[in-house]
Amino acid sequence: ARSIAIIASLAVLVYIGIRMAIASVATDKAKYKNMIVSWLQSFILIFILHYIIYIAMYLEQQIINILVTGYKNIEWTLFTNAVLGIFTEMGTWNTVVKGLTFWILVICQAKFFYLYVKRLLSIAFLIIIAPLITITYAIDKVRR
Repeated sequence: ARSIAIIASLAVLVYIGIRMAIASVATDKAKYKNMIVSWLQSFILIFILHYIIYIAMYLEQQIINILVTGYKNIEWTLFTNAVLGIFTEMGTWNTVVKGLTFWILVICQAKFFYLYVKRLLSIAFLIIIAPLITITYAIDKVRR
């Protein structure tokens, strides 16, 4: 997608150059110079965009790691005090409650897996088409 974006961006540059060469009025030439600046911004963005995405994903992962380390201690304390305490006091219903708890956890895990795969595919799609979006920046400036 990046190569396609670079080729399309160069085609837009050729189009802007032709229009600039044909223009005879000074105001039109100034407008086309602004278009070239916009094109240059979008062309630089094609090369920088993936680094911006990588930095954002890295920062997100670091924040998640910070939250998870604090959360594991709380989760284990709640599990040992509440859930295991209930299981030891249940008596004959112990097996039923354990089975029900197991299936609730399986359903929650399946929902989490579905949402995770859905998010993964949507982010992958956005990363793939990100360079193509930068072309529209320059094209929108040409239309004005």
